[in-house]
Amino acid sequence: MTGNTDARAIARSLNEPERFEVVFDRHFAAVHRYLKRRVGTELAQELAAETFLQAFKGRRRFAGEDALPWLYGIAAQSAADEPARRGAAAAGYSRVARLGPDRSAPAAVRTRLHVRVPFHG
Repeated sequence: MTGNTDARAIARSLNEPERFEVVFDRHFAAVHRYLKRRVGTELAQELAAETFLQAFKGRRRFAGEDALPWLYGIAAQSAADEPARRGAAAAGYSRVARLGPDRSAPAAVRTRLHVRVPFHG
């Protein structure tokens, strides 16, 4: 590992986590563009951030010189998982909506919650 390669930055980040910033700075724009084409502008920023969080957490498993293919793989998995994640969130909102407003909350809060999550009782 010579020079300022992704592999070197990732290896150094194991003891000096701030060294991972090199990988982020080098590849964030490419990962974001990739995700923007896959999931649209609205989700691309969120999923790109999630990609780098997952990469940082899993950096011990990185093998290779160029991190971009590895990051694309993580991004592709994040994009593929997104519909299921959104579905789980929607199911949770539905369960909350079925409960109805919390009568112990102040009236102003109940009103705002009821407008955002209509009661389907």
